[in-house]
Order: sequence, then C-alpha cells, then structure tokens
Amino acid sequence: MANDYIKVLDDSKFFIVYAGLIGNLFTIQKTLYERYDKKSETIKNTIETFFEELLMGKKPKFSFDKKTEGTRTGIICTIEHQDTVKRYYVKTHHDAGRSVNALQEGLDIRELFVYRLLERLGVGATIQFPTSTVGSKCFMYIAGLQIPNFKTLDEVEREEDDYAHYVHPAIQMLTLFAVLSIGDRHSKNVGVGNDKSPFIIDFCMNNLEVRDLDRDFVLRIRHSNKINNLIDEYSFKECVDIAVDFLKKIGFEKKTDEAVQYFIENDKKAFEENNLHFSQDITDDLKQYIQVVKQNLNKFFAYSN
Repeated sequence: MANDYIKVLDDSKFFIVYAGLIGNLFTIQKTLYERYDKKSETIKNTIETFFEELLMGKKPKFSFDKKTEGTRTGIICTIEHQDTVKRYYVKTHHDAGRSVNALQEGLDIRELFVYRLLERLGVGATIQFPTSTVGSKCFMYIAGLQIPNFKTLDEVEREEDDYAHYVHPAIQMLTLFAVLSIGDRHSKNVGVGNDKSPFIIDFCMNNLEVRDLDRDFVLRIRHSNKINNLIDEYSFKECVDIAVDFLKKIGFEKKTDEAVQYFIENDKKAFEENNLHFSQDITDDLKQYIQVVKQNLNKFFAYSN
C-alpha cells in the first residue's frame, strides 16, 4: 500500500511538477511506510503471512482482538492449528513511537536482543519477530506468546490481599532491569507466572551502565506501592544478595553467551536477509551492549562478596 502511494505520485508526474520535493522523497516514503505499518490491518496481514510461512504453508485459523492497554500499537492474535491454540500479544518495537505518532527512529538491535535473552533466561515470553510485509525496513513487530497463568503486579495489587510472596520476584525483576540497563519499571510491564516466577513483558532501553550500585539498583516498581512498602523492610545488602542468588540460579552469564550466539546465527541473519534498517551498525552495537551487561553483572557479584 505505501509503495503504491509512492508509485501513483511518481506516475502522475507529481515529482516533476514539484521537483523541490525530490530531495525529500526518502522522508515521504518513510512517513508513509511508518503510518501504514502501524495500522491494525497491516499488522494482521503481516502476522498471517509470517505464521503461515512458519507452519510451512499450512492454513491456521486466525482471530484478532484489540490491545486495550499500553502506548505502543498492537493487537492480540489467537492462532488455531490442528489441536493447538496459541495466543500472541503483538506490538511494535519501542522506538516506533507511540501508537498515535507516525515518526520513529531506526531499529535498536539491543531491544530485540533483550527480548530474546529474557526468553532464554525463562523470564520473558517466547518471542517471534515478524517483519512488515508492506516494504518499510525500519519497522519490527514483536510477537510474545501468552505466558501460562501470567498476572501483572498491577493485577496482583488490585486482586489480592497478601503480597509477601511477591517481594522476592519483584526484587528479581528489578535486578534484571539494572543488569540489562533497561527502564520503564511499571507494574503493568512485569508480573509472575506459575509458582510466582518473575517475568518482564515490556521495557525501554537505557543508555547508562551501572556505575554505582547504591544509586542505580532502583528498588521501586511504579504503581506497586504495596509491594514496594514490603521491599523497604529489606536492607540494601539483603536485596543485593537476593539479586545475586537469582542471577546464579538462572545461569545468567552462561545463558547470555548462549543467547548471543543464537541471536547472531538466527535472528540477526533473518534481519539482514530482510534488509532491515538499524540505527547503528548492529554487530558493533550488540558487542558494546554485551560488554555493558557483563560490567553490570560484575558490579552485583563484587558487592555481594
């Protein structure tokens, strides 16, 4: 559709009559792509094409619901195939901007990698990266498989009365926010699954490494005041010890290395095959980010010794 708009303008000699706009052709194309890519019909078409190819041409049954919360454009997709039913929460990548805004930056390889890493660590949804079928190369959809029995901390505080069992999971989530240099610690972006295991389902990228653990290990989840009050009963050292035990338990360092290898061999390869546009060189950007993550990890280990 976006390509069709550009072709109509070109065929009608629009750019000959308004020659001064030729220099802005890329901006015009980018704006049309971005505005169209965030329409729900475009997301649906992309998701259907992607999963049909993933299922090697088999025709699953798709149904779609509106995403009711969050500022990022997105939908909820249910896929029925043979005897299985899977539900995916599909949204645009974070730097696509808010759903009402057509402007965006290039893709951030760090954001996409963190989604894959959270999955490999067992603290994030199983992820697929469908690319736009329209033609925009600076746009990415993120499809997260529904987490069994998942409940956000926002739901926990609204629906339950006893929050003591959620303190350790909350500290563990905050640990990952610090180590991975990610932000948006909101009660609707984090939650628990089976056995109250911690999950992060949304975030934004930060640029700062952990330089001072006392300052940068923020022990607050926005709008989770009741759980925050219980965290306050723990000393900072106790919180760090919980953090370090958690990082060791999930095998953070080893699984990060495994995730990097998987990401480069699979996801990065697919991105390059689709000629996606990234804000920086993706190999250098990823290497620099991993260095920051490992430096952050060492800060926690050093503090606990």
